[in-house]
Amino acid sequence: MSRDSFEVHNFDVLLNVIAIRSYAYRYFFDPPQQSDAGVLGDIARLSSHFRAPVADMHPLEEFKIAIEDTIHRSEQGKHFFYLPAPAR
Repeated sequence: MSRDSFEVHNFDVLLNVIAIRSYAYRYFFDPPQQSDAGVLGDIARLSSHFRAPVADMHPLEEFKIAIEDTIHRSEQGKHFFYLPAPAR
């Protein structure tokens, strides 16, 4: 989760079956910088056809079910939580 650069040799990836995955978590903690605008705009334009399937919606009490499904059946899609409407 570091912002520091790192190097990986292509043999490490190929021979050791290493997967490289990117995450945009930093935007949850810090807003995007002005210098990121171009890259984020390119991503938005290129991914306009991208759709993430929704597997299920859960009340917060079902968090264990959502986590289990995410771990064991991730191909079904994303799991989202909702807060039940307050009783009137």
